[in-house]
Amino acid sequence: MNIIKFLKIFLCIITVSMLTVSCTIGFANKSQDFDDIVKRLISKGQYKEAADMMNKAVIKSQDDIKTQINVAWIYAFNKHYKEALNITDKIIKINPKYQELYYLRGFAFQKTENYQLAIKSFKTAISLNPRDIKSYNSLAEVYQIKEKYDDSIYYYQLASKLQPENYVYYLDLANIYFKKRDFKKSLIEAQNAYNYAPLAEKEKISDILENIKLSAILGQNK
Repeated sequence: MNIIKFLKIFLCIITVSMLTVSCTIGFANKSQDFDDIVKRLISKGQYKEAADMMNKAVIKSQDDIKTQINVAWIYAFNKHYKEALNITDKIIKINPKYQELYYLRGFAFQKTENYQLAIKSFKTAISLNPRDIKSYNSLAEVYQIKEKYDDSIYYYQLASKLQPENYVYYLDLANIYFKKRDFKKSLIEAQNAYNYAPLAEKEKISDILENIKLSAILGQNK
C-alpha cells in the first residue's frame, strides 16, 4: 500500500487522535487549528512535517498510546523507519503487551532488511494476538525473501486458514511450490487461487495455471 492511499484511510483515526492530543496539552480552544494544520501538511505531501508536529504534541501528553502509534505509522510509511522505531521503543517501556507495536516494528525492520529482528517482532505480534493475519502474512514474506520456503509455506497456510477466501495467499503458496519444483502442489494452490479470485483476476491466474502445467510437462521430459 502506498503512503498516499494509507494516509487517506488513516486520516479519520489520526484526526480523532489529534483532537485528543490537542485537548490534553492545553489546546482545548484551539483543537481545530491544530487539526487543520496537520491535515494541511498531509494534503501538501509534507508527511514528515505532519508527523513531527504530532510527535511534539504526543511527547508533551505521553498518555495516548494510540496517537503515538499513529505518528509512528506516518513515519514508517514515509520511510523514516528510525523515527518510527524510536517511538515504539518508548511505548514498549510503558506497555510491552501492546500487540500493534510489534507488527509495526516488524514492518520497519523488514523494510530496512533487518530480517532477523523482523521475524522476532512478527512472532511476538502473533503470540499476543494469534488471529493477526497480517503478521502471519508478513512473516511468510520475510521467510520467502530469505528463501526459507518451508517456513514461508507454514505461515502462508496459517494465514489462509484464518482467511480462506483470500486468493492471494494461495498464489503465494503456488509460487513457492513452483520455486521448489513441486508442480503438483503448485497447481493445486493456483487452482485454489482461481476459485476464490475475483473475476478481474481469473484470466491472469489462468495463465499462471497453464504455465505451471507446461513446466510440469517439461520437467517430466528432462
